[in-house]
Amino acid sequence: MKTLKKITSYIYQTYYLLFSTAFLILSINYFLEFTEFTSWKLVQQNKAKPITQKAIELLDQAHKHIGWDGVFAYSRTPSDVLFKKEWPAVHQRKRQSHIIISSISKTFTSAAILKLEERKLLRVSDTLCSHLKSFCKKDFSRITIQHLLSHTSGLSDYYSPFLAKVYTNFSHLELNKTITALEPKKTISPPGEEYHYSNYNYLLLSRVIETILGTSFADAMDQLIFHPLNLKNTFVLQKSRSQKFLKGSAVWTFPSKSLQLNIHWLFPAKANLYGAGAIISTAEDLLRWGNAVLNKKVLSEESHKKWFKNQKNNYALGWVVEQTSEKKNFYWHNGSVPGHHSELFILPKTNEVIVLLANVDGQNDERQKMRSELHRLIQNKNYLIPTKRNWLPQF
Repeated sequence: MKTLKKITSYIYQTYYLLFSTAFLILSINYFLEFTEFTSWKLVQQNKAKPITQKAIELLDQAHKHIGWDGVFAYSRTPSDVLFKKEWPAVHQRKRQSHIIISSISKTFTSAAILKLEERKLLRVSDTLCSHLKSFCKKDFSRITIQHLLSHTSGLSDYYSPFLAKVYTNFSHLELNKTITALEPKKTISPPGEEYHYSNYNYLLLSRVIETILGTSFADAMDQLIFHPLNLKNTFVLQKSRSQKFLKGSAVWTFPSKSLQLNIHWLFPAKANLYGAGAIISTAEDLLRWGNAVLNKKVLSEESHKKWFKNQKNNYALGWVVEQTSEKKNFYWHNGSVPGHHSELFILPKTNEVIVLLANVDGQNDERQKMRSELHRLIQNKNYLIPTKRNWLPQF
């Protein structure tokens, strides 16, 4: 009996020690976060300087001062210039080229839907009810495929309030069961009237694709998009296929860079967000994808125009459409899931495609600021670059 009490006491002491150590590490981390400040310097836009040179200067400083690491890739047609630079994380012994591109997946999913329309298997004006009978109830009966594509369905997003559920409780479910488990009770606005970004829209589009083709979403995307465009390193996240590519490839950093954890210890790569954010790719394949879009090799001329027609809030059908300072349209999308962040920009007037991938967590204020400044750089506006870290704020 005494031996059992000793063992129990030892276990409790061990847990207490581990908890105390973890708390101390987190406290130090947040102390560093609130006592270190990054200085940012204004850079006047130099339109004569190549966009690659400006971007590299920004990313070099971001790597040095705010702990950003990742890949920048660039191409320009018809000269087909290809440029790529990597900033390996110091914690990485071996670089991994594959990454979950999260919401950039929506650009592929929307293309697949428009492909089905070209084959006369659906129309974007179809109601969701005509393809998924469980969505014929009063609140959902007026939602169309186009509403889903443009985030104007009025359906709320599951991602923020249900993040833990998506990554744990529902990760093992088939798509139709995931949709049922996450189904909202009602719309938050009438269909077609307001823009509300919702990953749930693209889960439903994934299910529409499965229903029409009678196959899995992963196989459908291979058939419709990946194989025809020779995207050999792009596929839908599936546990059997993805673990070998993603194991050890992503790191979750706390607000400051002093503490980093392997993200797959917390969120194993089994969570399946389907067409909302479950596609895995590489910088090279995303350049190929961007160039296929740029050169109108994905869809017909009519479908291509529809794809990029602004609906509401600068969102078209699976793409954000904005303008540079010279009023020239450019298309982009980004995406984040824990441990992965991606950006894709297409500039049709200058025939340029830009890809930015990072395998550290994107939810960090300074890294978000850096990406905002890159966005301004691409828009030909003045932008800021990080210059140094200080122990006191600079005014």
